[in-house]
Amino acid sequence: MKNKFENIEDLIAKFLAGEASSEEIHILEEWKNLHADNLREFNQMKMLFTESATLKPLLSVNSDKAWLAIQQAIQLEKGRVVQLHKRSNLQTALRIAAIFIFMAMIGAVIYFMTSPLAGSEHEIATGDSIQKKYVAGWQRNYI
Repeated sequence: MKNKFENIEDLIAKFLAGEASSEEIHILEEWKNLHADNLREFNQMKMLFTESATLKPLLSVNSDKAWLAIQQAIQLEKGRVVQLHKRSNLQTALRIAAIFIFMAMIGAVIYFMTSPLAGSEHEIATGDSIQKKYVAGWQRNYI
């Protein structure tokens, strides 16, 4: 069973702010009458609430005026484009050429790694098959 006094601090805050329903007020009154410590805690929270309400804000801020200033700053920045780094045409051409050279080198490496080894073959006849042996140690069997 859920304890109805579980969130009593929230209930006290709602009561002090004037947002508590009649059922919540009834639960709060029941909690205050349950024990003298509960009434003392309620009175402390009520005193803190009223004292904090008397404090004036240290800085007055007009949020509407601040929001309008932000919107105007955004509108001013919208049309302006700032180029971070300007490259010359020569730099761009050199980068493209470097990419092509790099891709050609990768293609050459892949081609040479997948093509059969070039070298001299030696045929060895053994029984019913002929073996061709490459100098580099690769071996193919022919029947």
